[in-house]
Amino acid sequence: LGQGNFGQVKFLSNGERVIAADLDRNQLSIYRVASPRLIAHLPIAIRPENLCFNADGGQLFVTGAGRDAVVIVYPYDIPEVAETILAGHNPGLMTASTSFLFLTNSASGDVSVLNIPTHRMVAVLPVGTDPGQVVITPDEVFALVLNRESGTITVLNLAAIQPGRVSAASALVTVIPVGSRPVSAAMHSTRCTARLNRRARAEKRAAAATDTSAVPIRTAGQAGSSPVDDATSVSTVTAAARDAATAAYTPPAVHSLSGPLRVSEI
Repeated sequence: LGQGNFGQVKFLSNGERVIAADLDRNQLSIYRVASPRLIAHLPIAIRPENLCFNADGGQLFVTGAGRDAVVIVYPYDIPEVAETILAGHNPGLMTASTSFLFLTNSASGDVSVLNIPTHRMVAVLPVGTDPGQVVITPDEVFALVLNRESGTITVLNLAAIQPGRVSAASALVTVIPVGSRPVSAAMHSTRCTARLNRRARAEKRAAAATDTSAVPIRTAGQAGSSPVDDATSVSTVTAAARDAATAAYTPPAVHSLSGPLRVSEI
């Protein structure tokens, strides 16, 4: 790669090219692998600190210091910058499903969602304090956001993310406490989806339990709304019912080191 302050290095899916992030020059350096030579230096509008391919490897997404944006690069044939799109506040780590790119905004505690086929932002979802890595379940049902400062995992329902009609209340499934500063996770079983579904159903049952001495909760659509069913407009839930449901459905199998989701902490 020669001299320089290089960050992440990514190979194309066919292995024919390698892309190196030149941090000092704000550019991507693209090299041929078989007969090592430089193909192009591709200047971009930001410091290329984070790189992420889409599912088929045909698009490369880049975030970093310099602008609240994501740069979209076409890395095959003649490499070129397709678009630079505003994406939240100081976007950082990224993860792509087949249809969506999830960008975590650590400063604002939310996740920006980009529709990959249309290159349009479709949602900004509040998650937790200092969100970092995002993990997609193998069946692409849920997105799990690791919140480092709050020590939690926010679970989002991908089916609820639809252009023009997505809300934080409908996308939020649950929030799972996992301990101090989770920084990475690995998914190795679809059983995680079933457990997350059971936990979501338990929380909905707790939300449906009412009492004269109930504790009022915010409805969907209000700022800071709890993850309750959208149909619950003025419902209340007793602390006892909520605690009972939580005790019955504790999630160690979801985030335990011996369960289907492995979480690393620092």
